[in-house]
Amino acid sequence: MAYRFVQPLIRSNAARSILNVSKQQVRNDGIFTKYREPPNGFLFNRKPLKPGEKRQWEDWEPIWYVGWGTATLIAVVGLYFKPDDNLLDWARREAEIRIAEIEAAEAE
Repeated sequence: MAYRFVQPLIRSNAARSILNVSKQQVRNDGIFTKYREPPNGFLFNRKPLKPGEKRQWEDWEPIWYVGWGTATLIAVVGLYFKPDDNLLDWARREAEIRIAEIEAAEAE
């Protein structure tokens, strides 16, 4: 942006070339810039394994699988034992209790 204001002030070719060189050397890559590998035709850029060769797990894979397995197990057990707090089920149970009380009082 400052280049636009300085440009009319620069008259010599040497000054222009220095300015252009310094402009070309600026790199605007952040710390998260990732350069992509060119595709090689295989899924996830992995070449097929040779016969009898096993794939090695990466460092994050055991933690990921154990974590998701544990979370799934906790969710299944928690949903199985969750309290029955449905309003219609409560009303039905309460109505059955009151009807049983009324029938017991009439039977006496």
